[in-house]
Amino acid sequence: MNDPSDPGSDAPVTRAELVELLAPALGETKATDVVRQAALDLRIPNGQLTHQQALSVLDKVAYAPGLVGISARFVKSRLILKWGHCT
Repeated sequence: MNDPSDPGSDAPVTRAELVELLAPALGETKATDVVRQAALDLRIPNGQLTHQQALSVLDKVAYAPGLVGISARFVKSRLILKWGHCT
């Protein structure tokens, strides 16, 4: 599996990798649900995501209240710093 937090990587990211980053705070089931729903809302197909699509999914999840939103904002910030993206 790719490491989405690898600083030099432009490799695509999978939904499963986003779930893996959110799961420590939310649990795997909740992380899977919120990533799946955000991708569906954004009409992002299954499969690999570009960095921008991955950040869009996390941005969508970040609007959720409470721990879900806080966790998504934290993961998004981590990835932006690692990838060197500005949004």
